[in-house]
Amino acid sequence: MSDLEPKELVNAKESIEHGRFDDASQVLKDFGERKDLSHYEQVSYYILMGFLSDKLKDKETLLDYAEKAYQASQ
Repeated sequence: MSDLEPKELVNAKESIEHGRFDDASQVLKDFGERKDLSHYEQVSYYILMGFLSDKLKDKETLLDYAEKAYQASQ
């Protein structure tokens, strides 16, 4: 993630990397409910949700978010 990332996404990524999955889940849930997301933020959100799903061993949800990220990036 770059310095241009919203702080919520940076915080969520750091939480995931440190095993604080509940924290990351709440931050991402709140972020995903925003109506003013840019295209880049939406794709980044999907990628982080997939990353979180992978850490939680939820392969079905991981695949769902991977597909959403792919579709949104086209």
